[in-house]
Amino acid sequence: MAKLVWFRDDLRVLDNPALYAACNNSGESVYAVFLVSGTQWKKHDWADIKIDLIKRRIKRLSEELASLNIQLLVLDAASFEDVPHLLVQVCKELDVSDVYFNSEVGVNEHRRDSLVEDTLRDEEIAARVFENRAIYPPGSILTGKGLPFTVFTPFKKAWLRKFQLEGLECLGRPQPQAVSQPTQEFPQAAWPNSTSDSSHWPVDERSILDKLREFAEKSLHDYGEDRDFPAIDGTSHLSPYLTIGAISARQCISRLLFNAQGDFHALSPGAQTWLSELIWRDFYRHLMVAYPKLSMHYNFKEGLASLEWNDDENMFEAWKNGQTGYPLVDAGMRQLNSTGWMHNRVRMVVASFLTKHLLIDWRKGEQYFMRKLIDGDFAANNGGWQWAASTGADAVPYFRIFNPHLQAKRFDPDGSYIRRWIPELSDEEVKLATSGKTPQFNNPSYPAPIVDHAQAREKALKFFKRDD
Repeated sequence: MAKLVWFRDDLRVLDNPALYAACNNSGESVYAVFLVSGTQWKKHDWADIKIDLIKRRIKRLSEELASLNIQLLVLDAASFEDVPHLLVQVCKELDVSDVYFNSEVGVNEHRRDSLVEDTLRDEEIAARVFENRAIYPPGSILTGKGLPFTVFTPFKKAWLRKFQLEGLECLGRPQPQAVSQPTQEFPQAAWPNSTSDSSHWPVDERSILDKLREFAEKSLHDYGEDRDFPAIDGTSHLSPYLTIGAISARQCISRLLFNAQGDFHALSPGAQTWLSELIWRDFYRHLMVAYPKLSMHYNFKEGLASLEWNDDENMFEAWKNGQTGYPLVDAGMRQLNSTGWMHNRVRMVVASFLTKHLLIDWRKGEQYFMRKLIDGDFAANNGGWQWAASTGADAVPYFRIFNPHLQAKRFDPDGSYIRRWIPELSDEEVKLATSGKTPQFNNPSYPAPIVDHAQAREKALKFFKRDD
């Protein structure tokens, strides 16, 4: 008999609970499978560049598994409905007795996995499921009343208490397995066509770990300050790898502790800030599991369901294309459209602008981000958008409305970021754009502001207050 490891959003060999368990004291052949689900990915608005990153990572993962004598099969399962019977077919061909996989966030994924477990059970094949949705399992960090936290700060405090009491386990590399070959050739998957190129992002294990190490050694000390300045390379750039599971948050935290010689209290302020960002990811994943409605695009704050969002498609197109007349907003959208990535501070600014200045439904922005971002993580993206729109758990108060001009002055003071992404602006115009005041351009190549900031702010206050 053999074992089968089903890879999903955990595309790594290190710290992979399902893979580690399958290989531990096995003595049996171990196979692996990854299912290309192009139809389902499209329904979930996955960006082409994210799919390209996964495709490239799968090739490397196959090589890394081969060094452990594990063959990775890459097969077609266009939609989630195709998965159960395809896995059964693979199990029968390879004489598999146990299927190992790590849990995922999301209602559709939960339903798929439940159906897989039922189908495998009917065939007398065991499903071995391991927790991988967060650093600490959803439901393991609760209030004193046994309820999920809906405010980040007390969640973080409880998370840190658990961390200091229990620590965390970061699994190593499995031992090489018995050499084995499939009994027949399986047809290779046809990946969705894509014109997006993710080659800027290396996908081999060594390069990803080096990126983590270099960030921890060179940039982490100043992370607390530098992370808000989009022209500075002050962030980790690990989010795409965390999203597809090419690296785990546990590995990131283990590196923080390694640099602090294992002493949690010796973490630098920058390391503590980055740890807080990783805990935010856990917070949103815990919420997604505790409140399944979030997977179906409902407001967390149900009382805001009656908000009548603006459906002006011209404004939405201007926002998408970086043509709003607000330089920092436009620079961010152009960076997104060009690279598939956007600096986090600017993500907050453009999201606030869409929902507070233009009063356009956050769900349209959420979907557009997912269709463009190489690091489009559903839980984090949903949480971030609902935070900006003041509809989510522990969201920014509705009356906090970013002024894009002041944000540019504070976080792009010399205009380097704006200048890079809006080359049609002259140096003098860039200075005006970062002055903190509404710039008056006379530039036929750059649009006038599509809304007035002061008027938009007053309109937003009235819009949200009636449903507060």
